Amino acid sequence: MIRVGIDARPIAHPSTGIGQYTKHLVDQLQRSGEVSLYLYSRDLLPSTAPNTRVRHGPNGMIPNALHAQLYFSRWAKKDRLDVFWSPRHHLPLTLHCPSVVTIHDMVWLKQPHTMTRGGATLERHLMPRAIIKAQHIICVSNATRRDLIGFAPQAAKKSSVIYAAACQHPQNKLSHRSSTPFFLFVGTKEPRKNLDRCLQAWRDSNLAREGFNLVLAGNTGWKYPLHERIIQLGLESSVIDLQPTNEELNTLYATCHAVVLPSLYEGFGLPLAEGMAFGKPLITSNVSSMPEIAGDAAILVDPKNVQEISAALRSLATDQGLHAALSEKSTARGQRFSWATAGAQTMKVLLQVASTG
Repeated sequence: MIRVGIDARPIAHPSTGIGQYTKHLVDQLQRSGEVSLYLYSRDLLPSTAPNTRVRHGPNGMIPNALHAQLYFSRWAKKDRLDVFWSPRHHLPLTLHCPSVVTIHDMVWLKQPHTMTRGGATLERHLMPRAIIKAQHIICVSNATRRDLIGFAPQAAKKSSVIYAAACQHPQNKLSHRSSTPFFLFVGTKEPRKNLDRCLQAWRDSNLAREGFNLVLAGNTGWKYPLHERIIQLGLESSVIDLQPTNEELNTLYATCHAVVLPSLYEGFGLPLAEGMAFGKPLITSNVSSMPEIAGDAAILVDPKNVQEISAALRSLATDQGLHAALSEKSTARGQRFSWATAGAQTMKVLLQVASTG
């Protein structure tokens, strides 16, 4: 078996997209029985799987990014790794074994103003170095790979696309659950998600008067005064802001009328795959990866056009035939995205890179 080291820090944050991506692929690698895994993190990670070792700490006050740079290369040498995989854009700068990095998006290049200052600084300094250093780069969509090659043309020869998939969990009852039909937005509430235009479109659609709600599910974000805007737009009675658990989120997917993701930019768009896993019609943007992932299961809109978003909301609320047709297409398209497939493809990349070392 080959010895694979993994930057497992995202597993400590399971509510994030990269956290779910890392957890699901680590699970697939563990089930394969073909690798010995070494999970590296500042924080302790639970792992009882065979052929898996967790290295962590010391925690203290060391920032996570600095901790990874100080310790991961040292651990990799001690564990005599055949290959190191980072599922989160960055690699240890002093790493001496073959490596693979996953690039989810190029937000720092395409939409830097939507990021926190610290997040943008880390990406700007560490991602280009990881792109140069890695023997292979996994991109989660063709759109992300195009953005990558546009920035670093030399990456064309050493990159490939491996799609993510839906992150499903058992369903739990929601304390906010009601019989009111609702549209569902899922994601961190930050500027890239285009929530302000989404809220304006919701107001203009007048669907609240027809008995619909809009549910915003996800972590509190940055640079956007969500609650203030809900009040300013007079939407307090029809817009519900939630931070659900993974199990509660699945209940929301299962019971929503449709999924809305009018983002300005996405590297993959995990809520689209999750919505399709439940056969839900989609409203999403006609830019970056979203048309690629949603395909014919969505109404595609210009994310900067409030009227288009509003019209799409009304169409799915009032046209039962359209809703049924998109639901059928969503169910069929959702079957294209599988963690088993992603795991097998990732394993193939790791084995190939390990053999070069």
